[in-house]
Amino acid sequence: MKAYTILVAVLTVIMAVIAVTTVGSLRGGVDQIGHSAGPEVENTAKLSGTLSDLDAQVANLLLAGKDPAFAGIARAADTAFAADQSSADTTLRQAIGASGSDPAAQKSIQSLLDGLAAYEGDAADVRLLESQSSAPAGRPDAAVLAEYDQASDLMRNTLIPAANTLILSNNKALDDTYVDQRSSAQDTMWLLVAFGVLLLAALVVFQLYLSRAFKRTLNPLLAAATAVALLFTVFSVVLMRTEANELYVAKSDAFDSVIALSQAQAVSSEANADESRYLVDPARAAQYQQDFQNESQHLLDLSASTSVDNYDSALATAIAGIPDPPPPNTHNVAFGGFFGTELNNITFQNEGLDAYAMVKAYQAYETADRVLRADADAGNLNTAIVFDTGAAPDQSDGIYANYLAKLQAVTTVNVNAFNAATGTALNDLGLWTFIPIIAALLILGLAVLGVRPRLAEYQ
Repeated sequence: MKAYTILVAVLTVIMAVIAVTTVGSLRGGVDQIGHSAGPEVENTAKLSGTLSDLDAQVANLLLAGKDPAFAGIARAADTAFAADQSSADTTLRQAIGASGSDPAAQKSIQSLLDGLAAYEGDAADVRLLESQSSAPAGRPDAAVLAEYDQASDLMRNTLIPAANTLILSNNKALDDTYVDQRSSAQDTMWLLVAFGVLLLAALVVFQLYLSRAFKRTLNPLLAAATAVALLFTVFSVVLMRTEANELYVAKSDAFDSVIALSQAQAVSSEANADESRYLVDPARAAQYQQDFQNESQHLLDLSASTSVDNYDSALATAIAGIPDPPPPNTHNVAFGGFFGTELNNITFQNEGLDAYAMVKAYQAYETADRVLRADADAGNLNTAIVFDTGAAPDQSDGIYANYLAKLQAVTTVNVNAFNAATGTALNDLGLWTFIPIIAALLILGLAVLGVRPRLAEYQ
């Protein structure tokens, strides 16, 4: 009887230790994913877009020049530049704090801060030279353009690639944490099943032994200990399975879409900047047009053979292939890119409808880009400038803003789902902080009390 009691005690303590240790580890991991790594990845993904918009606003200032008719464009660009500057600086400084003791991450972020300072210096030189120039709006003189090209090259060739590298690094850290925590929950589930079965078997055999040895049908307290052990095992397994599922929903269903959409927003900012660059620097117009096309393919990849000339028609065909309204769950679409990633990961209520609206708004922006280039190519520079920087619903920036609003709506659906899944996981784990200890004490107490009268009969 003492040996059986010790066996029950050992198995119970092992189960409790496994449950308590795993719950503590999972809470830390889920908290890191939900409140640290996840938001950090999202912020750094948006950083690239903020940097691109900085350069776009410098180009817009050059498009406006000192022409009184474009004074509103200049003021808007100046305000947006200051806001982007502050946002980029804040994001990078927050990233330094979030990088902890990782020297590689801190070095990368510090490099970005140094590069941003250099870019801001170049941008200040552009504005100074422009203020001293008498060139017409949209046609800066050679000195101004050379300084702007230097600043823009720094942005496009150094800062944005560095920001994208930081995104990949942070996202890999998040992926690693997710894989570790989900694997831990699944492994623990099977461990609890194994030890739970052993504990139940030990209790049942103990009960049978007492029944035969003492001619008793049932030991009520030992039966109660068995019932508690069964409930503890079942609910522990359910908890681990639920946590693994919540982690899957948070990472695969929600956050993978958040990252794809955040990167889509960053690439869209770069494409929008290329429109202003295209107008302000005719010598590089072909390069900027090709850059815009490359960014379009990053957003919605139709095929390697798609060019500027046939992208719009291929885009219309691809969008026509999406059911309207789209199905409320994951489905295959005939294109890749960040939008393909999102549309192949439709999971939550209204997500499909919002994603379809986003793609349609993107198509309208692509069409507006062709209008802008047609005006510029026809020699109607002022018309193109007004259309490019105009915020009216039928002007490029207005159409672009509508597209970004649709993109943000889809992002919000997934961010809310991510927060809900991580929040539910943390709440469930919080309830189980002390339950394994309480269950273990109950099992041990009931088992000891149940066997004590039988031991007393030997005295």
